[in-house]
Amino acid sequence: MKSLKKVTVIGGSGFVGTNLCQKLADRQIPFEIIDIKESRRFPEKCKMGDVRDIMSLRNTVTGDIVVNLAAVHRDDVSDKSEYFRTNVEGAENLAKVCTEKCIRKIVFTSSVAVYGFAEPGTDEAGIREIAVITTPQDQEQFQRTLGDGSQWGISLSYITQPSPDGLAQAFILAEEFLEGAPSALVLGDNIFYGHGLPEMLAKADAKPNGGTVFGYQVSDPERYGVVDFDAEGQAKSIIEKPEVPPSNFAVTGLYFLDGSAPDRARQVAPSARGELEITSLLEMYLQEGALSVERMGRGFAWLDTGTHESLLDAGTFVRTLEKRQGQQAGCLEEIAYLQCRAP
Repeated sequence: MKSLKKVTVIGGSGFVGTNLCQKLADRQIPFEIIDIKESRRFPEKCKMGDVRDIMSLRNTVTGDIVVNLAAVHRDDVSDKSEYFRTNVEGAENLAKVCTEKCIRKIVFTSSVAVYGFAEPGTDEAGIREIAVITTPQDQEQFQRTLGDGSQWGISLSYITQPSPDGLAQAFILAEEFLEGAPSALVLGDNIFYGHGLPEMLAKADAKPNGGTVFGYQVSDPERYGVVDFDAEGQAKSIIEKPEVPPSNFAVTGLYFLDGSAPDRARQVAPSARGELEITSLLEMYLQEGALSVERMGRGFAWLDTGTHESLLDAGTFVRTLEKRQGQQAGCLEEIAYLQCRAP
């Protein structure tokens, strides 16, 4: 019989944590609690620890899966720096410790009020109908968290991708949702930020035919799909993870394509790893002269949060912005209110 994974619940002494631990106990899943206060229901499972103290985490965190519930609402603390110390620096500390201990699964969970939520860019671009593509096992959690989108004046639908068969497959799965209309595909772990970004996205969204992607200069282009430019600076090809990159401009995880995208995606041949690569789909548009590559300049930030290290970078970036400006970055409630769409 396969052994059960051990779960460590950070902040497991509170209401949500106690109920989660009870569920784990009912299913006979091994768990432990790390908190700044003792658990009343599971004192024998509790160790004293604090996400704000990295040495404390190093001495207490074990197991295979970590669930982090340690967070505070900014309105519940008199010293606003405590919000950042717990929610941002605490998350950074936990990610560092999990990396050191080779713990590969971390679940950050709390309310929207604590962590905030934003679909990068799409809302300010004027897009109101959004399909969230998830794995079958994750869809219910997304639906519980986001609902139908009416609280932000948008409409959310949900589509499952049974297996990771490539980004281009998203257009095939969403064909019924799209109904032949142009669309934007944005990867859930990408963050975009910069003055003038809404206008740039709105311009791409208004294009009726062809497609638009965005190039961003990076120091490690071999990790991405890279744009090869001709002598006039026009894109001539896109190469997936080249050993010798022809430029430093990587294609970001944001794609605006016309209504022919689902049909084109069906023509994409699976790659060596058996996936329908987005690069192959973009190449179809490019070879027909139907793809624009817009360069994001130095005033823009593009962050890919798909690794522990890049997640730390993104957290630090957002923390610096919000702390310096005293405003939230990418707040859907604020955008909905300013565009007179809040219910």
